[in-house]
Amino acid sequence: MGFVELDEVFDDGLPLPVNGKIYRVRGCDGATGLWCQRLMGAAVAVASGAERPPDIPTLDLDGDDEVALYRRLVGPAWDEMLTDGVSWPKMMLVGQTAFIWAGSGRTIAEEFWNSGGSDPKAILPNRAARRSASTRSTDGGATSKSSASMSGTKRQKAPSKSSTKAATRSRGKTS
Repeated sequence: MGFVELDEVFDDGLPLPVNGKIYRVRGCDGATGLWCQRLMGAAVAVASGAERPPDIPTLDLDGDDEVALYRRLVGPAWDEMLTDGVSWPKMMLVGQTAFIWAGSGRTIAEEFWNSGGSDPKAILPNRAARRSASTRSTDGGATSKSSASMSGTKRQKAPSKSSTKAATRSRGKTS
């Protein structure tokens, strides 16, 4: 049979309806996607009561960094929304949904979107999964680990376009 062209069977875009119009969020580049997955993994781990490994970045972005990340994830649809006069809260929801899509996949992003962004728990494992992740069995007894503190951690920014190009040139290996 052979492999068909990927673009014929795979859609790497995310159509998001806003104000009666569909804005198409494109799939992000690999370096940005991996960064989003690492951040999402860290957020889920901390919310589940596990300690955040020190090599995992934190999502502590100031306003400009946050807008830059959303603009990068949403792509050309960002400028299209600006031109169309979409409100800032809706644009933030589009950006957050794009981040969740890159970090956790379409299903979780859809749950978040359909909650209107009002249920951040939609991106986390359900209560039973969080409870089992935070309970450790030792000598037949269960103990709960306390939540890890994120204070004092160093912020790690999203990969720049130049680092993405370098990663592409080195076949994904970064120094």
